[in-house]
Amino acid sequence: MSTNDELLKIAKADLASLSRVEHKLALTEADNLQRVLNLLLPRLLSRIGSNHANQLDHNNNNKDEKLQGAYQNIQLKLVSMLSHIMKRVRSDPNCKLPCHEILKLLLTEPKENNNNKGNDSNDDDDDDVVYQEGFL
Repeated sequence: MSTNDELLKIAKADLASLSRVEHKLALTEADNLQRVLNLLLPRLLSRIGSNHANQLDHNNNNKDEKLQGAYQNIQLKLVSMLSHIMKRVRSDPNCKLPCHEILKLLLTEPKENNNNKGNDSNDDDDDDVVYQEGFL
């Protein structure tokens, strides 16, 4: 299997994982939302950065349209999830965002090759967070 085929397979698995997390997030009760966001929001923001790096890397290095499309779909899914989060947080004035963790993300310098070409252990970690914390 070629490298692009492997990366495409990883990207599709990542998109499927994000779809599951999006569904679980939509089903999260309002009283558990803040606890979910404390763990999930920093991870989503980090994934936007790593996915963007993947897009830039593969746009510059090859012209595989399927792979580029997969990364674009991941980006759209992440933006959709953040939009959903923003709507929920705006409607609940008592819900607080994990500002300290978000600031850590913004102030930490990115590590070289931090995203491992999309094959990191975070692919299913977001699913695990939702289940381990008993949010549903």
